[in-house]
Amino acid sequence: MTNGADIDAKKAMLHGAMWTVAMRWGGKFLGLISTIIVARLVLPEDYAVIAMAMLVVGLLEAFIDLGAATALIREPKPNTDFINSAWTLRFCQSAIVSLLLLTLASPCAAFFNEPNVAPILLLLAGCMLLNGANNFGLVLARKALNFALDFKVQIIAKSCQVLATVIAAYYLGDYRALAIGVALGYLLGFILSYVMHPYRPWFCTRAWPQIWQFSKWLIIANSAQYLLQKLDQLVAGRTGTSHEFGLYNVGGDLGQLPTAELGPAIIKSFLPVLSSIQDQPERVNRGVLKVLAILNTLTLPVGFGIAVIADPLGNLMLGPNWQGVAPFIALFGICSAFKVAPKPLSSLLLLHGYSKNQSGILVIELVSFILAAWLLMPLYGLVGLVLARISAAILVIFAFCYEAQQKCALPFWQPLSTLVRPLACALIMYWSCTELLKQLNLNNDLYQLAVAIPSGALIYGVLMWVLWLLCRKPMGLEQEICLWLAQKFKPKGSPQV
Repeated sequence: MTNGADIDAKKAMLHGAMWTVAMRWGGKFLGLISTIIVARLVLPEDYAVIAMAMLVVGLLEAFIDLGAATALIREPKPNTDFINSAWTLRFCQSAIVSLLLLTLASPCAAFFNEPNVAPILLLLAGCMLLNGANNFGLVLARKALNFALDFKVQIIAKSCQVLATVIAAYYLGDYRALAIGVALGYLLGFILSYVMHPYRPWFCTRAWPQIWQFSKWLIIANSAQYLLQKLDQLVAGRTGTSHEFGLYNVGGDLGQLPTAELGPAIIKSFLPVLSSIQDQPERVNRGVLKVLAILNTLTLPVGFGIAVIADPLGNLMLGPNWQGVAPFIALFGICSAFKVAPKPLSSLLLLHGYSKNQSGILVIELVSFILAAWLLMPLYGLVGLVLARISAAILVIFAFCYEAQQKCALPFWQPLSTLVRPLACALIMYWSCTELLKQLNLNNDLYQLAVAIPSGALIYGVLMWVLWLLCRKPMGLEQEICLWLAQKFKPKGSPQV
C-alpha cells in the first residue's frame, strides 16, 4: 500500500516534471525551428560570434553567482526580508557582471581574435541589468510547485525571440540577427516576470548573512560547473578557427539537446518536492533512487540514439554549410547522458546542506577534464575535448555515489545499480542500429532516420522490459508504468494501489 503523503509527493513531482519538461522542450523546439531556418541564412562563423560573447557572460556570472534563487527555494518558510534580500543579491551580482562586460569587451575580442565580439558584449551588459531585475515572483511560484507560470513566461518570450531572429536573419544575414534575438529575449523575460506575477520585490540586505551561510560554497560549485560545461568551448574558441568553433558549438547544442533538456526539467521540480519531505530521510533516499532509475532509463538511450543518427540529423537540420558537424553531435549526445546521470544525487547533497562536498566533486571533475584534454587534444583535436568531457563525467558518477553514502546514508551500490541496466541496453541498441544502417546502406537521410529511430526504440524497449522482469521488477519507470496502468484500469471501488 502507498500512503497519502507518498502519493502527494509523487503527484507533485510528476506534475512539476510535466510542466518543466513542457517549458524546456517547448522553448528548445522553438529554438530548433529557429536554428533550422537561420542556419541556412548565416554561416557557422556568425554563430561563433554570439557563442563567444555568451561564454564570457556565463563565465562572469558563474564566478559571482551566490545562488540566491536556490537559497530561496531551499528555505522552508522565507519571510519578506529573506525574499527581498535574495532578489537584491541577484540584482547586485548582475550589475557587477554588467560593469565587467563594459570593461572587458575589447580584451575579450582580442582573446578570441574576433573583433565583432566587442559590440555584442556591450549589448549584453545592458541585458544583464534587465535579467538581474527580473521579478522573484517566478521563483516563489516554483517553490510553491506552480510550474505553469514559468512555462507561460518562457514560451511567450521564446516565441517572440525566434520570430525576431528569423526576420532579422532574412534581412541582415549575419551575427547581428542573432544578437537582436538574444536582446529581445532578455527584455521580454523582464517585462513578463512583472506582468505574470503580483509579487513586487524591493531592496533589502537583512538576510544576506543567512543566505551567505548556504551559498558561499555555491560560488565554487557554480564556477567549477560552468568551467566544466564551457571550458572546452573557451579552448576551442581560442585554438580553432571561427568556422571550427561554430561547428563545435552548434554540434554540441544539437547533441546535448534531448538529454540536457529532459534531465534538468525533471530535476528542477525534484528539489522543491524533496524539500517538502526533508524531515523523512528514508522517503528522501527512496525518492532519489526512484528518480535516478527513471531519469537514466530515459536519458541514456536518447544520448546513444543521437550518436546513431548524428550524420543524417546534421545534414537535414543544418544544410550543406555545416559539413563536419556529425562527430560533435554524436559525442556530445553520449556525453550529455553521462552528465545528467548523477543529478538527483547532487540535489540530495544540496538538500542536506552539503554544498561544500558538491563543490569538491565539481573541482575533481574539472581537474580530471583538464588532464584528459591535455592528453587527448594532441591526438584528436577538438574531438579530444569532447572525449575528455565524457571521461570526467563518468568519474563524477562514482564520486557522487561515494558522497551520498558518506553524508546521506545511501549505500554506494544502490545509485550505481540504477545505471547498469539502461546503460547495457543503450550500448546494445547503439551497436545494433549502427550495424543495421551499415547493412542497408541507405543514401537518403530521411530514410536513415525513419529506420534508425523506431528500430532503436523497439530494441531498447524490449531489452529493458525483459531485464526488468529478470531482475525481479526493481523500482523505476517500468514499475511506474505498471502502477499507472493498474490505477487506470482498476475496478471501481477497489482499494488504492
